[in-house]
Amino acid sequence: MPLRIAVPHRISYLEFVSKDKNPPGVRGYCIDVFEAAINLLPYPVPRKYILYGDGNRNPSYSELVNQVALN
Repeated sequence: MPLRIAVPHRISYLEFVSKDKNPPGVRGYCIDVFEAAINLLPYPVPRKYILYGDGNRNPSYSELVNQVALN
Protein backbone atom coordinates (compact mmCIF):
# COMPACT_ATOMS: atom_id res chain seq x y z
CA MET A 1 0.00 0.00 0.00
CA PRO A 2 1.52 3.37 -0.94
CA LEU A 3 2.32 6.04 1.59
CA ARG A 4 -0.45 8.65 1.34
CA ILE A 5 0.79 12.22 1.67
CA ALA A 6 -1.74 14.98 2.24
CA VAL A 7 -0.77 18.15 0.41
CA PRO A 8 -2.59 21.39 1.20
CA HIS A 9 -4.32 22.73 -1.91
CA ARG A 10 -3.79 26.33 -0.95
CA ILE A 11 -3.89 29.75 -2.52
CA SER A 12 -0.84 31.22 -0.81
CA TYR A 13 2.85 30.28 -0.79
CA LEU A 14 2.54 28.46 -4.11
CA GLU A 15 6.32 28.23 -4.45
CA PHE A 16 6.40 25.87 -1.44
CA VAL A 17 3.69 23.49 -2.59
CA SER A 18 0.97 23.71 -5.21
CA LYS A 19 -1.12 21.68 -7.63
CA ASP A 20 0.66 20.89 -10.88
CA LYS A 21 -1.30 20.73 -14.12
CA ASN A 22 1.24 18.99 -16.38
CA PRO A 23 1.55 16.18 -15.37
CA PRO A 24 -1.25 16.12 -12.80
CA GLY A 25 0.15 16.09 -9.31
CA VAL A 26 2.00 18.45 -7.02
CA ARG A 27 5.14 20.56 -7.21
CA GLY A 28 7.14 23.01 -5.17
CA TYR A 29 10.07 23.35 -2.80
CA CYS A 30 8.61 21.11 -0.07
CA ILE A 31 7.88 18.37 -2.59
CA ASP A 32 11.40 18.62 -4.03
CA VAL A 33 12.97 18.28 -0.56
CA PHE A 34 10.71 15.36 0.36
CA GLU A 35 11.43 13.57 -2.93
CA ALA A 36 15.19 14.09 -2.47
CA ALA A 37 15.01 12.53 1.01
CA ILE A 38 12.91 9.58 -0.23
CA ASN A 39 15.38 8.96 -3.06
CA LEU A 40 18.23 8.60 -0.53
CA LEU A 41 16.58 5.58 1.08
CA PRO A 42 18.04 2.18 0.10
CA TYR A 43 14.56 0.78 -0.60
CA PRO A 44 11.62 1.97 -2.71
CA VAL A 45 8.79 3.86 -1.04
CA PRO A 46 5.60 3.88 -3.10
CA ARG A 47 3.77 7.15 -2.50
CA LYS A 48 0.65 8.98 -3.52
CA TYR A 49 0.06 12.70 -3.06
CA ILE A 50 -3.47 13.65 -2.08
CA LEU A 51 -4.58 17.27 -2.41
CA TYR A 52 -6.46 18.56 0.62
CA GLY A 53 -8.65 21.64 0.34
CA ASP A 54 -10.74 23.31 -2.30
CA GLY A 55 -8.10 25.63 -3.76
CA ASN A 56 -10.19 28.72 -2.99
CA ARG A 57 -9.05 29.14 0.62
CA ASN A 58 -6.19 27.78 2.66
CA PRO A 59 -7.19 24.52 4.35
CA SER A 60 -7.26 24.20 8.12
CA TYR A 61 -4.52 22.00 9.58
CA SER A 62 -6.87 21.03 12.43
CA GLU A 63 -9.35 19.68 9.88
CA LEU A 64 -6.54 17.84 8.11
CA VAL A 65 -5.40 16.16 11.34
CA ASN A 66 -8.99 15.16 12.11
CA GLN A 67 -9.35 13.65 8.63
CA VAL A 68 -6.12 11.66 9.11
CA ALA A 69 -7.46 10.34 12.42
CA LEU A 70 -10.65 9.26 10.65
CA ASN A 71 -8.55 7.59 7.91
